[in-house]
Amino acid sequence: IYVVPGFGGDHYESGMYAMMLGKSEVPFVRIGLDPTTPLGHSVFADSANNGPWGRALVEELIPHLEKEFRLIPEARARLLTGHSSGGWGSLWLQVAYPDFFGGTWSTAPDPVDFHDFCGIPLYDRGANFYVDGDGEEWPIMRIGSSVTTVRRFARMEDTIGPGGQLQSFEAVFSPRGPDGMPKPVFDRRTGQIDRWVVKAWRRYDIRD
Repeated sequence: IYVVPGFGGDHYESGMYAMMLGKSEVPFVRIGLDPTTPLGHSVFADSANNGPWGRALVEELIPHLEKEFRLIPEARARLLTGHSSGGWGSLWLQVAYPDFFGGTWSTAPDPVDFHDFCGIPLYDRGANFYVDGDGEEWPIMRIGSSVTTVRRFARMEDTIGPGGQLQSFEAVFSPRGPDGMPKPVFDRRTGQIDRWVVKAWRRYDIRD
């Protein structure tokens, strides 16, 4: 069982998550994966900015493990699980490599349908990343009784620097810009969505 941790998690966290799966009557090996990159969570998808994470996993790392350890080199014996960004990554791997993996349990994944990306209708030409059609701020998360908007979340990330959740999405889904960094999908000042970048994102829309 290959375990992909959520955003901010590494192989230590995925190992702890794997142990939470409990005991099994059938012997199996739990393998915790580390998805971290300088730009955030790789979600094990090949991308212009992070590189060939998916291919490296299925063509190099897993075959190497299957040679070194008593693992069964068959799809039925390669299972996936993950939560949050790890949920998206485990689902992506199953969809992208359906003959390589035998099944996945993906919980609370990041958006798998970009028609509704954290509530934002990304493909609508009049959509804005910060506000809806009535000018109301898009919410992105709740902590207790406090709701954080996409605008505040984006400003927080820009203050902290590279590697935040929204920037992590751009690192995976966006083309590389002329400055060598991922192309932003929206203007951080106005929330205006870049339609050209959205078109590039569509290849990662799991529903599509």
